[in-house]
Amino acid sequence: MTLTQKLINQGDDVVEEMLTGVLAAHAALLWRPDGAPRAVVARHGPRPGKVALVIGGGSGHEPTFLGLVGKGLADACAVGNVFASPPPQPAVDAALAALATGTAISLGTVLASTKGGEWVFRPAPPRRVIQPPPATA
Repeated sequence: MTLTQKLINQGDDVVEEMLTGVLAAHAALLWRPDGAPRAVVARHGPRPGKVALVIGGGSGHEPTFLGLVGKGLADACAVGNVFASPPPQPAVDAALAALATGTAISLGTVLASTKGGEWVFRPAPPRRVIQPPPATA
């Protein structure tokens, strides 16, 4: 039997700790809305007249979807557990945050071809506005 060495404090905290690290490393580019721990949003998006693009997926061995959030790419990402689609609330939080600037002309979603993703990424209409906090250096 081969032992696997991992840098994991507690299995239940892996995704939250990963998001904390990514947001700390890229605070000038990404932010997380208050009360939305599983939504990550680009600070520079969407641009005026652009369709706001929200993506989402699990946090498997590579958090692929999170890496696509940024200027010229996705505007927000809903983050799920390891190898699991995000639940509906992070998808709604990510969509609302992407639309918060009021400059997007529409909302588009991209997801992995999974049944869980199909169920989640049919966001509810926006009901509240989330403003990004100022960037910290």
